[in-house]
Amino acid sequence: MTKTYIYTLPFEIDEDGWPVCLRCAGERYVENEDNWIRLREEDICAVTFSSIQRARHVLDVCMPSTDAPSPAARKIQLFDRVPLDNETFGLISGIGCQDPGPESAVEMIREILEEARDAGYDRALLIIDGVFQCAFTLGVYVWLVPAVPAAVDPKQQKKA
Repeated sequence: MTKTYIYTLPFEIDEDGWPVCLRCAGERYVENEDNWIRLREEDICAVTFSSIQRARHVLDVCMPSTDAPSPAARKIQLFDRVPLDNETFGLISGIGCQDPGPESAVEMIREILEEARDAGYDRALLIIDGVFQCAFTLGVYVWLVPAVPAAVDPKQQKKA
């Protein structure tokens, strides 16, 4: 029987070098507007390898869920994720099959962001949500409720 080991630190190191619990780190990360990607064509095209490098590991194994102890984890949901190689940041497409560089991963993330935009979301967040021995998964997270179009009156939407 094969065992899969998932490595999750119970904390993250903040900008000042101090440990912060994942719940607090997640709150800070989700609430920081600079971490969000607007799902406009020009912003999606601006996603690069450095965008992927800025993604943080701020979710515990049980997060996010609607009953998570973290308010931030209750506000977001996974839209889609991609598996990446730890060393090259290359997209993993099978056992022992990873791209030699991050270009295909950047393209895949852009495609997922476009799909999220087409699904009615107006912004997304990149979060490292799984860390394994030789790989990690990068998740594209969105708010639980898609953006309400500006033409729709919120009072009318409640009646529907």
